[in-house]
Amino acid sequence: MTIDFQTIKDIVLIVVPILTAYLTYRSNKKSKKELNDELEVRLREQDNETANEIKKMQKQMEVRNMESSWDSSTPTTQKYLEEVGHKRCGNVMNLQSLIPPVRWEVEQSSDLGELKMIREMLLKIELPFDEEHLLPHEIPQLIQFKKLLSFLEQKISAIENQENG
Repeated sequence: MTIDFQTIKDIVLIVVPILTAYLTYRSNKKSKKELNDELEVRLREQDNETANEIKKMQKQMEVRNMESSWDSSTPTTQKYLEEVGHKRCGNVMNLQSLIPPVRWEVEQSSDLGELKMIREMLLKIELPFDEEHLLPHEIPQLIQFKKLLSFLEQKISAIENQENG
C-alpha cells in the first residue's frame, strides 16, 4: 500500500487546522483559579456600583426630607411673621445666633468702657418683653437674652466696685 503525495497533503490539510484549533483551545482555556479571580473582581465591581447607587438614593432621601421639612415649616414661619411682623421675628429669632458670641466677648473683656458699649447696643434691640402676649418659641431666646444682660450687669458692677474700692 503506497501513500501518494496527494493523500499526505490532504491528510495534512485536514489534521493541521484541527490540531491548531485543539492547541489554541488548550492554551486559551482558563484555570479554575483564573475564573474565580475574574468572578471576584466582577463581584467587587458590582458591590461598588451597588454601594454608589445606595449612596445616591440616601442623598436623594435626605434632600426629600429637607424639602419636606422646609415645606412643613414654611407655613408655620409665615403664620408667625403675619402675627408678629418681620422686625419682631428677626429680633427674636436672631437672638439664638447673637447670644453666644456676645457672651464670649463679655467673658473675655475686662474693659469697663467696652462692656458698657455692649450693654448699650444690646438695650437698643427691640424685644417683645412688654408685649401683651409671647409665643412659646420666643421664650427660650428671651430668657437667654435676659441672662446675658444680667451677666453683663454683674460684670460691669464688679469692675466698677473694683475701681472704686
